[in-house]
Amino acid sequence: MAEIKNAKLLYKSIYSSIKEPLRLIIKDKRGLFGLGVTLGFVFLATIGPLLFPIDLSVDLNKRWRSPSWEYPLGTDRYGRDMLKMVIAGAPGVLSVGATAAFVIISIGVIVGLISGLVGGKVDTALMFITDIALTIPSMVLITVLAVFIGARALDPVTLAFIMSVTAWAGLARGIRAQTLSIKERKFVEAATTLGLGKMHIILRELLPNLMNFVAINYFWSVMGAIMATVGLMFLGLIPFSQVNWGYMLNNAIASSGAGMYSWARYLLLVPVVTIILLQTGFIYLAAGLESVFNPRLRED
Repeated sequence: MAEIKNAKLLYKSIYSSIKEPLRLIIKDKRGLFGLGVTLGFVFLATIGPLLFPIDLSVDLNKRWRSPSWEYPLGTDRYGRDMLKMVIAGAPGVLSVGATAAFVIISIGVIVGLISGLVGGKVDTALMFITDIALTIPSMVLITVLAVFIGARALDPVTLAFIMSVTAWAGLARGIRAQTLSIKERKFVEAATTLGLGKMHIILRELLPNLMNFVAINYFWSVMGAIMATVGLMFLGLIPFSQVNWGYMLNNAIASSGAGMYSWARYLLLVPVVTIILLQTGFIYLAAGLESVFNPRLRED
């Protein structure tokens, strides 16, 4: 029963935290644009492959075709539709990015809350580990771990955990600072005086006041995870199919000569522009969230 009660408290805490911000972000031009782009890519990843199924068979008679009405983004060296490849690659990139960001946020929030609430030796030990994590070059470590684990064992969930190995550290420090500030406020002191448990204080007093910080950092974490995912795809360290954006980058440079021939550069531009558009959506959505949570940043 206690677990069910805590789950209900967590649900109410999250719902009350996002209801008003969602209403405000729709009124913010930057936030609305970012939300529209993000939802567009989510729709593309979920419905797109069903509406526009890709044919991976090789047809050399159609290869290296320039953008046209029949092939809006052209075709690659095997005669495959580039637009359909972008659509087919979206689910893998977004799912890994979202999963990795969730793991990063979860670890960062847990470490930051425990460190800020408990204090003492626990705080010192956790911050020592956090500082070590902050000093490690994340992309180098991710690449090394991916190589040692092996491509065949790198499923999306394992990859998400690999990318969160050090990425949680910065968020944990931010959550700790926020927790130290919030727990000194009168409503937290009142809850403590009334004898309410730590779980109640965390779910009803701390988390609602941390959700703005967590929400903004979630989208920044997704951005970083997507870039890391595409980078590993580009290096050939992820056993995904040939319809991923990193493979498209690799194919454009290594196989199609995009770096040497001007006619082949659109093969490189397709995945690059796609990634830039997706990241721009996340940036504007995060900016919109910041303006929602900080009234001084709102546009008149």
